Amino acid sequence: MAPASLPGLVQSWAVQDPQREVLRDVGGRGLTNSDLAVAAATWGALLNSVGVTRGAPVASMLPNTSAGHIGWLGSAWIGAIEFPLNHEFPTSWIERLVVESGARIAIVGKQFARKWRPLLTAGVLKSLVVVHDLEQVEIWSGDGRNEFRKLTPVDLAPVVADRYDVSCVILTSGTTGPSKGVVVPWGQWETRCLSNAIPSRFRNRDEVFYNPLPVYHTAGRSYFYEAVYQQSLMVSKGRFSTTTWIDDIQREECTGTILLGATASFIFNSPPKSFDRDTSLKFVVMAPVPAWVDQFKERFDIIAVTSYGATEYGNAIVSGDHFEVTSTTAGSCGVADSNYEVRLVSDQGMEAGIDEPGELHVRGAPWANNLGYWRRPEESARAWEGGWFRTGDIFRRDSDGLFYFVDRAKDMVRRRGENISSMEVEWSAMEHPEVSVAAAYGVRSEDGEEEVMLSVELAAGAVVSPDELHGFLEKRLPAYAVPQFIAIHAELPRTSTQKIRKNELRDAGITPSTWQSTQA
Repeated sequence: MAPASLPGLVQSWAVQDPQREVLRDVGGRGLTNSDLAVAAATWGALLNSVGVTRGAPVASMLPNTSAGHIGWLGSAWIGAIEFPLNHEFPTSWIERLVVESGARIAIVGKQFARKWRPLLTAGVLKSLVVVHDLEQVEIWSGDGRNEFRKLTPVDLAPVVADRYDVSCVILTSGTTGPSKGVVVPWGQWETRCLSNAIPSRFRNRDEVFYNPLPVYHTAGRSYFYEAVYQQSLMVSKGRFSTTTWIDDIQREECTGTILLGATASFIFNSPPKSFDRDTSLKFVVMAPVPAWVDQFKERFDIIAVTSYGATEYGNAIVSGDHFEVTSTTAGSCGVADSNYEVRLVSDQGMEAGIDEPGELHVRGAPWANNLGYWRRPEESARAWEGGWFRTGDIFRRDSDGLFYFVDRAKDMVRRRGENISSMEVEWSAMEHPEVSVAAAYGVRSEDGEEEVMLSVELAAGAVVSPDELHGFLEKRLPAYAVPQFIAIHAELPRTSTQKIRKNELRDAGITPSTWQSTQA
């Protein structure tokens, strides 16, 4: 049986096919299996030298490039537990999360070092490894000393790990509350590779996957693991860019990529280029799938695939080989993947019937989900029920076995005895040609009733009044679901994966600039 841990895979492939290229930065040189093994051992020895040992937590904030992936691999090489943090976090957040992790050593890109230095001064960190590139680092100490090191290859065997062992701790996006650290076993990454999220005809050594996602997110890491696992090539992009997306794909001859959240909309609304249909691109993973997906597919001459998953588990619902994603199926996330059991549970605790909404529960092999939330035993216990992980997401299933996302349980708005799906309100709002992104959620009005509030981000150069948008929605929604409050934003708050931060909007609530309908 092939090893499940990333270090085990890299070590194995470095012997079997040392010159096979598996990782490359856009416009950069490729790294082979042998290169990865050498870099991992070298970085692992570096961490050992500053006091990181097997089982110890190590915080990180590394760029979304080869360095970010090698940082994970190097930590795992010595059996340390990496805690990658979001690049946007301010120093106060970093300090809180580092204290929660228990890490005394951190490894960060030089562009992030300034906001980490206060943790040395305060004694939160013992040492800070500042990465200049794959061969050059600085070691900052709490006593103010800085040591420059030029790394040289080291012969160091990786720690042996199996599917149950901890690979790293990934923070949830925090869209509905404070971020929590999800303890991810190696088996979850392997199960993601074995899932049918991407059609089988594309999952082979010829795949060249363009990955614009951050290294502190499971999706950003899973495609690197997949490249090593199946010996394909992943091309890493430091940051998603609407203007260079298709140019990068053409230059690097990529066959697949992923677009999460609003990024597909950004691409769709960008000016067409003469070579849009003439690249090597064959498929795009889209989540969620927009209503205009057929037009997107036609423009780039590709197929679209989709899936549903989370940091706490893999791709439990997939389209894969099961059906072709079209505008007709745009609302569906797919069918249950064969590596998981899924069920929908109603408010009464019973299994939901066909087309009835229910909370999605997921169960897989013990190594396929998660090992709990880091140092949060009570929250870990609440998330599980008899071996089933409670996702907090509301779905419905049709007679063909297709699953449709309805809402986050916390995003369901209850107004005057009616349950209102925020997603359905958002879809209706985005049918307006001037609306680019929409977020619907519940707010408390002066009389204590929960009302629907809609915040929108307009397309570039667009102009529309809240009153006009309200009239547009009156023709498309039941009267009880038409938003009572509307706010137009220059830009909606987002997570690093382009999910809308509804908790921020909900917390802001009704402001003096919020438009209010005069209709009850």
